[in-house]
Order: sequence, then C-alpha cells, then structure tokens
Amino acid sequence: MSSKIRVLHVDDDDDIRVITKLAFSLDEGFELEQCSSGAEALEKARAAPPDLLRIDFESTLGEGTTFHIDLPKTTVEKAPDGDGMEIAA
Repeated sequence: MSSKIRVLHVDDDDDIRVITKLAFSLDEGFELEQCSSGAEALEKARAAPPDLLRIDFESTLGEGTTFHIDLPKTTVEKAPDGDGMEIAA
C-alpha cells in the first residue's frame, strides 16, 4: 500500500479553499492541508514538507511571489531518496 501524496494548498480565498478541499476529498490518494497566508504556509512547510504545493500567486495579500522567493530560504530540503517538493502555481 503506497502512502498518500501530501499537498499544501495556499489561497486567501475561502471559496477556492472549499472547492479545492472538495476536489481532493474525491481521491483517497491525497492528504490535503490548507493555509490562507504565505506566512502560515512557510511555517507548515518547514514543520512537515509536503510533496506538492499549490500556491495562489495572485493573492490579494500580495504574498504569492514573496512566498516563492522565501521558500528556498526555508529548511525544506529534498528527501534522502531524491524526491523533492513540487510547486504548482
């Protein structure tokens, strides 16, 4: 049995987060965690690096680009097996 793909979704729009949660709930192969700000997402990515990031770069908070710049400065690193985090914008 394979493990679930851990997805971190960052969006400041409540409706988009609800729709995304619904979509990911239809496939048991994913474990979704959601954030409403880049700062919260960086904290969560440092604590438990996801397999995939889904970021709203056009956030009304203006954090999408800043998050993208700050992400490499975090402690998020590639796993020992060579797999790393993928980022989907």
